[in-house]
Amino acid sequence: MTEPTAAVITWDWREQPDLKHLARVIETLSGGSVHLRPVVTNSDQYAVVVANTDLDEASAQATYERWREDGQDVGEVRRG
Repeated sequence: MTEPTAAVITWDWREQPDLKHLARVIETLSGGSVHLRPVVTNSDQYAVVVANTDLDEASAQATYERWREDGQDVGEVRRG
């Protein structure tokens, strides 16, 4: 049986996780088909945009802002 390719990422509960590192791991393990981009929430929450294309910072932020304005549920998948 072949061992799966995997990564373990840890962080202290009092600190923000290293989202850029997490994004690199996801992109590597998915063969570049999944991309994760941290965005600014202007609150005490953290958010990331997960996409099937490598969004630049401005596009990811715009995607988050549209999601927030639309009042979408956390984790909802949407096109565009």
